[in-house]
Amino acid sequence: MTRGHSPPSSLTSEDIVSLAMVRRDIWKSAMTGFVVGGTGSFLLHKTAEYLSKHRSKVLPLTLTRNTAFATVMMGASLGSFLAATTTGKNQVHHLHPIFQRGNTNANTVPLVNAVDISPEDAERLERERNRIMRRASLNQAIRAPGHGLNDSHGGHWVQDSTTQFRKE
Repeated sequence: MTRGHSPPSSLTSEDIVSLAMVRRDIWKSAMTGFVVGGTGSFLLHKTAEYLSKHRSKVLPLTLTRNTAFATVMMGASLGSFLAATTTGKNQVHHLHPIFQRGNTNANTVPLVNAVDISPEDAERLERERNRIMRRASLNQAIRAPGHGLNDSHGGHWVQDSTTQFRKE
């Protein structure tokens, strides 16, 4: 039995409803993507088959039932994956309160006493603190000698001693 049928006691009824809605949306999008991807790839295969038969100079291919099946399966799986992933990324904001409630990270430092401020102000201050920390980290990465924002070695070419160029 999956945990979806017996959620942990730490979740409220609103959390369970949010999880169920997000899960349902992801499944619906995956099925829609499966159908649309499979249908689209089948139509693309039939178009390529028509061009191959009637205009062989444009598209000289040998397309059979096997290639049609492979095309439909690849298109359906790609469509299902893309639709489910996109929906999951678009719906994750519904899960943030659940993630925050379950956060037991011991490295977090409280901003101020919770008695002094409201939860909305605490959330705003936490976002501002995170923004300032990200900005400081980015500035440190930019200003560090020999480093860049990616793996480009800070804009300097690295000499490869294994490559020898011959002058002929």
